[in-house]
Amino acid sequence: MWVGMFRECPDEAFSEIHSQNQLIQGHHQAINNPAPHLQDNRPIDLDQELDAVIQILNNDIVFKSIANETTDLESALTKQIANNAVEELKKLCTTDEPFWLKDVNEGKFIFQHDSYQRILDKRYCLTGPNARVECSRDSRLVNMNVEQLVDMFLDTGKWSDLFPTIVKKAQTLSSLSRDRNGALMLISAEMHIVSPSVPTPEFLLVRCCRQFEDGAWVIGDVSINSSKYKTSVHTCLWRRPSGCLIREINQGFCWVCWVEHVEVDKKIENSIEDLADAMSQTNYGAERWLSALERMSFRFV
Repeated sequence: MWVGMFRECPDEAFSEIHSQNQLIQGHHQAINNPAPHLQDNRPIDLDQELDAVIQILNNDIVFKSIANETTDLESALTKQIANNAVEELKKLCTTDEPFWLKDVNEGKFIFQHDSYQRILDKRYCLTGPNARVECSRDSRLVNMNVEQLVDMFLDTGKWSDLFPTIVKKAQTLSSLSRDRNGALMLISAEMHIVSPSVPTPEFLLVRCCRQFEDGAWVIGDVSINSSKYKTSVHTCLWRRPSGCLIREINQGFCWVCWVEHVEVDKKIENSIEDLADAMSQTNYGAERWLSALERMSFRFV
């Protein structure tokens, strides 16, 4: 359409059209009287210039189409990873054996790593024999209603305030779904660390929230790689499906079961070994997360 319109213009209109085109093409002479030293390096008439512009636009459309397809594929994979992570987290929260054995002396659940690897997929694991895995589970009563607690997890600012001694900084990078039931977020988080020799633990996480029965919710995080977002230590620190299952209890209380599952690749350097120690059950296990939640919940009532 646009090419046809230009071809129907009278000769005297060519100079005005071409003067506008000069701003883009960088030409300094009229097309009908080109300088000899420029003839070999540019189109000889306006039609050829238009054809060149159309070709550029077509290429741009192709590139944008490829970029959109890549984005759509990454979004679909992110949703699949999040759904699988939530299902795994739900199993770890609601099933004892074979994933957990209870220590009769201390009353704590001991993670059975071999059973976990045999039964559940390894899609969330770091590769290589040097990985150190820390996994723990704890549960307790929290003085907060379930809707309020769920909403705080879906707001990274409030989530940071809920765990001030654990979470140093967090932000929402994108939201693929904003509904409470089915919420899907890409977030970055930095954790507090006590040792100056240890790099700050950073995570790039997908967070998914789902209601699986009346008054019962599961909120799960899992590490993810992204072509757009990077963290400095994401290649050696990985958060497997972690988070909590929340059940509503009467009188504004809810019962929370927490699973914290972290993997550190120890082969890189000594400071990573220190990082593995820092991410142990004592410092970042489920018990500490729930202790912080229990303590802070009274401030938000």
